[in-house]
Amino acid sequence: MDLPFQQISTQYQVRRITEEDLPELLSLAQGNPTYYEHMHERPELETLREDLTKLPPRTTPEDKYFLGFYREDRLCAVLDLILHYPNPETAFIGWFILRKDLQGRGVGSAILHELLFHLPFRYIRLGYVKGNRESERFWKKHHFAPTGVEPAGDGYTIVVMQLGRGDTHTFGIMDQPPQPGWDYGDYAPENYVCAWVKDDLLNQAGEALSEIDVYWDSLDRPGKGLAWYGVTLIPPAAIFPLLAAVGGRTGFQKLTKLLERAKVENKFIIHFGI
Repeated sequence: MDLPFQQISTQYQVRRITEEDLPELLSLAQGNPTYYEHMHERPELETLREDLTKLPPRTTPEDKYFLGFYREDRLCAVLDLILHYPNPETAFIGWFILRKDLQGRGVGSAILHELLFHLPFRYIRLGYVKGNRESERFWKKHHFAPTGVEPAGDGYTIVVMQLGRGDTHTFGIMDQPPQPGWDYGDYAPENYVCAWVKDDLLNQAGEALSEIDVYWDSLDRPGKGLAWYGVTLIPPAAIFPLLAAVGGRTGFQKLTKLLERAKVENKFIIHFGI
C-alpha cells in the first residue's frame, strides 16, 4: 500500500527526508542528546545517511517512510515509519524525534494523534531504550504497553511497546462504491482512511445502531445494524442516522469526524467488526 503521508498532518507540511536534508536532520538530532546518551552514541552524518534507507528483516523500500514535518520550511519533527512490520497488521515507528524547543508543549502528542488516525493498522509497535524515562512516559501516556520483548542492542536494551486495537471496530471511507457481487468480508483496513472505536463504547450505542439499513459483506446481503463480528457496508443514506447514534458521545470524536467527511463526499463507509 502507498501511505498518503502528505495528509497525515493538518499543522505541518510532511515530506520524505532526503540526503539534501541531512545537515538539518543532524542539527535536530544534536539537539536531542538524551536520546543518544542512552545508546552511548553521538549523532553523525554518516549514520543518519544509513538511517534513511535502513530496513528491518522481511521489509522492502516501499514499506519505509522516513518523513520530516516542516513549518515555514523549518524541520520540526522526524518520523521513521515501517509498514507491515513485524507482520502485515502492524506498523513500526522507528524514529520519532521532535525539535528540542518544541518539546513539552504538546506538539509531539498532536503529531502522534493525527498519525494514529491515518494509520490503517490493527497494531502500532515501537521500541525505546531501557532507562530512557522520558521516552517511556511519553509512550505510556499514549497507551502503548510493553510487549515483554526486550532485545539487546549494542550496549543497551530495547523495550518493545505496542498499541493494540484488538477489541475494536474499524470504520473506513471507501474511495469507490462497493461493486455488486463482490465479497468484502476480509479484514483489510489498510485500503482505507480509518477510525477505531472500542467495542465496549460501541456497545453503548448498539440499540440506536440496530435499525440502520446496511449491507453485510456484500451488496447482495442487505441487513440492519452493524455486523458485530463481520464486515458492514454502510451506504451514504445511512450515514446521517449513524451520526445521530454516535454524535456527541464520549470516545466517538474520530469516528464522527470520519462520518462527517464521508457525508460531505457522499461515500460508502466500510465497518470491520471485532
